Order: sequence, then structure tokens, then C-alpha cells
Amino acid sequence: MIEGFFMINIYICEDDKRQLDFIKKTISDAILFDDTDMKLVLASQYPDEILECAKKSKNCGLYFLDVELGTDSLGGFHLAQKLREIEPRCFIVFITSHSDFSFYTYEYKLEAMDYIVKNNADSLREQIKNCLTTAYKRHTGGSLSHKSVFVVPQKSDRDIA
Repeated sequence: MIEGFFMINIYICEDDKRQLDFIKKTISDAILFDDTDMKLVLASQYPDEILECAKKSKNCGLYFLDVELGTDSLGGFHLAQKLREIEPRCFIVFITSHSDFSFYTYEYKLEAMDYIVKNNADSLREQIKNCLTTAYKRHTGGSLSHKSVFVVPQKSDRDIA
């Protein structure tokens, strides 16, 4: 798919490898099924990798961030603050097992699109899919049908002299 105006780059930062793989598969499957102009650019356990990749991107970003990253219990919030400096209008979704930390999204003025608690796989999968749909609709102005199209003019028999 050719990257176009409506392309959304997706990033995941999750320090638990098993959770990272689950979120990555969920997103990859949803993109393939919905055939939207979205691309999973990076799934990493390291916030610095996410930041470096985000700095180079020219497309809108959708970030799925774990709140607790390694030994930093508020690492996802700190990462989100830095991402807001790089891309003020990006989409941020927190995925965490800490339901009691949600108030930090307001304290840090992060404007999170969602705060998903990891309580069961089916619920998590559905909420991730909803976030993908919502972000895409907001980015494209309400439609799921905006796709990059590359048209190559074809010569017909009538054009040949």
C-alpha cells in the first residue's frame, strides 16, 4: 500500500514480551481485516526506540503504551509527554494493569484517547480494535473508505496511431 495523506503509523511500547506479541498480533490482524491505511511501524520494549522512530515519521501516529515500563512505574506517561512534544496531535492509548493510575492522564495533560485495563484477552482485543477504528475515523474525517490510490493511465488501442 502506498503511503498517503491518511496513513496512520502505529507504535507499541510494552515491556512484557508476551503482552507485546499479543497487542502486535491483534493490531496486525485488525489492519489486515479492515484494509485501512494504517501501518504497524514499531513494536518495542524500549521507549527510546519509540521516540527515535516517531521523530522520523511524517505520518500521524497512534501509540499504544504500557503505563509501567521496566522499573519506571509511570514510564508510559513520561513517554507520552515526550511524544506530545514531537507530535502534538497524535493518538495515545494506554494499556495497563493499573486501573488506579488513570488520573495521571489528566495530571500530565496527555489527552489520551483511551485507557485500557488488561483484564482479559477478549476485552483487550475488542478495545484495541475500537481504538484503531476511532483513530482512523477521526483522522480521515469520519470515513473508513479513505485509502491511498495510485492510478496508472493505460493506453487503449484507440490511442495508438
